[in-house]
Amino acid sequence: MERENEIESVINEVKENYKPNIINVKDAEGQEREVLVIPEGLRAQSTKDLLKDYATKPDRRKGIACLSNLDSFIDLTNRFKDDHSAIYIKGVNENKPVAMTIFDYHEKGYKGEPRFGGHRAYYDFPISKEWLAFMEKNKSPMDQFEFSMFIDDNLLLLTPPPVLDSKDGELSEADKELKEILKLSGGSLAGQVKMIELSKGIAIHQSSKVKTVTDPQTGEVKLQYETEHNDHTGQRISVPSMFCIALPVFKDRPPYRVAVRLRYRLKEGEIKWFFELINPEKIFEHAINEIITKIKESTSLPVFLGTAEC
Repeated sequence: MERENEIESVINEVKENYKPNIINVKDAEGQEREVLVIPEGLRAQSTKDLLKDYATKPDRRKGIACLSNLDSFIDLTNRFKDDHSAIYIKGVNENKPVAMTIFDYHEKGYKGEPRFGGHRAYYDFPISKEWLAFMEKNKSPMDQFEFSMFIDDNLLLLTPPPVLDSKDGELSEADKELKEILKLSGGSLAGQVKMIELSKGIAIHQSSKVKTVTDPQTGEVKLQYETEHNDHTGQRISVPSMFCIALPVFKDRPPYRVAVRLRYRLKEGEIKWFFELINPEKIFEHAINEIITKIKESTSLPVFLGTAEC
């Protein structure tokens, strides 16, 4: 009987002391927090896991939505934003911009509450196929046939030459810059018709030898093609020094007028063509800044250039 009493006493002692307890402790800021203390060998079972199949809604929003156009990105941002949401844009310096809205971003201020940052919207700036095509060929040599086909494939991007004979005060900054370049280079600016004529002329003479002919009165340079059957009366084609195109930087965004230098090299009667976009870096930067401005104005959220916390 005495042994049974001892065993019962031990059991009661274990029940009393070897059990989970909730105690109050102070955190780093002096605030009291409840902490569950579990004896070694025991473990706590979360009721959340047990009840998740019966939940009628998630406890918080999380996940990343990927948007395919700018308007959808802005609309979704406005749908879920709050006073502490923020937008990050990375890849600006690498010409690969990506925008990310963090809806549950940390609250503002030093004493603001931290938040999970797990609910986000993602928008990868889609660079237009036209911009990629011209940047791929920019400053790259092309033979007569390749250059002719490239111009022919992009005829719809060719624009009429701007009117540059107005007073400087009436011209845009882009027109003033173009006027100054033409003045310094002494070249000519071709329109759509002239570039089509040049393209077709080059295609006709794709197997011909060529030499340059300069008009002594005007200084204009022309290409004279000499075929195997008629090497003394080859057709002459005037070569402009520049032309203009309407080139969108990003898909579904308005195009920019881009001035393009046209150049060629002759070697042993064979010709290689080059074109060079004027200031494409400035145009790309302006296009990005336009989108950033639209995002700021449309969402009223802060926009940070860089990468958010992981």
